Amino acid sequence: MTPMHRARLAPLLAVVSGLLLAGCGDSGPPPAAPVAKVIVKGVFVSARDCSESGNGTVEACEGAIDRAVAEHLAMAPKYPSAKLCETTEGPNMCERTESKDWRPRLVAFLVTFAEPIGAVPLYPHKSEPGFRNLGGKLTVLVSDEVYTFSKLALGNAEAYLQTGG
Repeated sequence: MTPMHRARLAPLLAVVSGLLLAGCGDSGPPPAAPVAKVIVKGVFVSARDCSESGNGTVEACEGAIDRAVAEHLAMAPKYPSAKLCETTEGPNMCERTESKDWRPRLVAFLVTFAEPIGAVPLYPHKSEPGFRNLGGKLTVLVSDEVYTFSKLALGNAEAYLQTGG
């Protein structure tokens, strides 16, 4: 590098050095760690019931519940008779389909308030106050403090347990 180039670069190097050194001092407290957003899960019987929890709009709850109903219609097992359905699902826990088959009765929805709001169809639990999903791998009991239950959902859980449907 020639002396003339050094002379031209000197002011630029001085400015860059000053900027780099300015970042070395105490710039205050370190940024706070991000706070994990708590995802609320609740059991509801309708979009209105869901929105009354204050966690989602009627429209958002309705969209999630409509998707859960579509899942129920597509995935719920169908039985050729009420007796076979009740043998598998429990007494009075079945409903008749438009095609005259029988399937488990959809009684509530597990709604997850995240972006977007999601919902899972729920069916009466066979032996405890609460609900289960289709495969029975997810159990949502009234005694489980992880979930919030609307008054209507609580009433459904207890009524199905007491009457068997």
